[in-house]
Amino acid sequence: MGEPFNYIDLYDMHGGKINHALPKSRGDHGGGDELLRSMIFREGVPDPLGQQADSIAGSISILIGIAGNVSIKECRNVKINDLVPLDDYRKSTPECRLQPTR
Repeated sequence: MGEPFNYIDLYDMHGGKINHALPKSRGDHGGGDELLRSMIFREGVPDPLGQQADSIAGSISILIGIAGNVSIKECRNVKINDLVPLDDYRKSTPECRLQPTR
């Protein structure tokens, strides 16, 4: 088997460099596929990085693709809020965690 680590270099805005060694995981996509399947199909799998998306995040993801296609077709900038009035949703849903648009 090859090298047991993947390496990534991070650079700060002052030119400093930090090299991180990340242990390789087994399986497809560096072990990510198995972790993803576990998080979807098993209960109680921890999500310490908050990576699991809810229906709102999924909807926003789809809207980003739609906005991209409209932007390409019409050669203009497209705001998600122009496609769907998220500000209205945000006001009517107090538990909504969407950030205000700018």
